[in-house]
Parts: sequence; C-alpha cells; structure tokens
Amino acid sequence: MSLQVHRVRGQSMSPYYNNNDYVVSFRWRGMHFCVGDVVVLNHPRFLTIIKRIDAINDSGELRLRGDNPASTGSDQIGWQPQHRVLGKVIWHIAPNQPAKQAT
Repeated sequence: MSLQVHRVRGQSMSPYYNNNDYVVSFRWRGMHFCVGDVVVLNHPRFLTIIKRIDAINDSGELRLRGDNPASTGSDQIGWQPQHRVLGKVIWHIAPNQPAKQAT
C-alpha cells in the first residue's frame, strides 16, 4: 500500500484541479480502476502526471485525458498499463480552501 501527496503543476486538470493544488493518492494491492477515476501515473515520456481515466480496454490498459480541453490529449499519452499508476486520487487540497474528497 502506498499513500502519497503530489503537487498539481499546470492547468491540464483545470477547472477541478489547478496549478499549485495538492492531491493525495492511494495505491493498494488489488486496486480496481473505473472510467472517471483520477490517477497519478509515472509516464515514460511525461514523467509524473495527474489525469482522468477516459477508457479501459480489454487488456486493462488505461486511456487518460486532462479535464482541460487544451491539455495533452489521449492520443499523445497513449494507452498505459496499470502498473504505472502510482495511485488513485482520494483527496484534493486547494490553497486557501478546505480540503475535500476527490471528484
């Protein structure tokens, strides 16, 4: 099991997650993912990214996207294996606002 805090950098997940917000992610054995989940992933090209799951194929690979239409698209990110996921976002901390469970 792994609990991690990550700082949001950039606007790819705006308006839900903004630059300099923080998210808490959690990874546990046997974790299941659903379309719409927000995950933190170690991408081979983009390094650590925070994205929303857009689709899951029959092999269990994840297609990811940012919430901001101007963000890096799924076609650039590519299908990602689940073992690259560092954790599912479970908590969102925005500066000067109360913490809230992830949406």
